[in-house]
Amino acid sequence: MKKVTRRADVVCLMSSLATLAPLKEVVVPAFEASTGFRCKLAPDPTAVLLSAIRSGTRADGLIALEAAVVELAEAGVLDASAIRPLVQSAIGIAQLRDRSAVDISSPEALRSVLLSASSIAVSNTGVSGIAFARVLSDLRISHEVANKLVRIEKGLAAELLVNGHAEFAVQQLSELLAVPGIDLIGPFPEPHNARTRFCFAPFRETPKSPAIEELTRFIFAPQAASAYRSFGLEPLFTACTAGA
Repeated sequence: MKKVTRRADVVCLMSSLATLAPLKEVVVPAFEASTGFRCKLAPDPTAVLLSAIRSGTRADGLIALEAAVVELAEAGVLDASAIRPLVQSAIGIAQLRDRSAVDISSPEALRSVLLSASSIAVSNTGVSGIAFARVLSDLRISHEVANKLVRIEKGLAAELLVNGHAEFAVQQLSELLAVPGIDLIGPFPEPHNARTRFCFAPFRETPKSPAIEELTRFIFAPQAASAYRSFGLEPLFTACTAGA
C-alpha cells in the first residue's frame, strides 16, 4: 500500500480538479500560515484518484465526487461516519479572453455555438466529459461535433485555449476559472446544467492527527466558503470558524 505522506506535520489531501483552485490559492495557504502544518495536495480527476486508491494509494483526506466517496466508504477505505458534503458544481464553457461575445442562454443557442465551433477541449476521464457527452446526445449533435473534440486525459481543458489548441473548453466551472487568460461564457442552460456534488472524508486507515483535524476545519471555514464561490462552486455546508 502506498501512503502519499508519512510526516506527522504534513497532511496529504487527494482532491478532484474541481476543488483544486480554491484549495491551492486560499484554503491551504491559510491553513499553513495559521497552524504551522503543511499540506501536500494530490489533485486529479475523480476517476484517476479512484484508480490510484483502488491500487493501494492512501492519503489523509479525499475530496471527490459524492458517489466515489460513498463507494470508498462502503469498501472500508474512507471513514463513513466522517463524510461531509462540501460543494456542488455545474458544467460550463469558456473561450479565450477578449473574443467576441457568445450566447448560450438557451438550448438552441448552445447548439448553434457547438455546431459552429472549430474545436472544443473536453476531459476524457472526468465527470464533465461524461456530462458533455449526454448534452450532445440530448441536443442530437453527437455525430456532428465528434470530430471537433480535443480530448485530454487529465488536467485543465481551458489550458488548451491559451496554447491555441482549441476554440472552446468544456469542464466544471471551477476548473475553467482556474486558468488565467480565459473568459467564462457561462454554465449550460436549463435543462442541461445538472449539478455535481463533491464530498470530503478522511481515510479510515490513516491515524487521526491534529494536522488533519485542523485542515478539516479550514476546508469548511467561512474563508473557504467564499473561495469556493469565487471559483463557481456552491458550498453545501454551514461554515465553521477555522481554528475554533
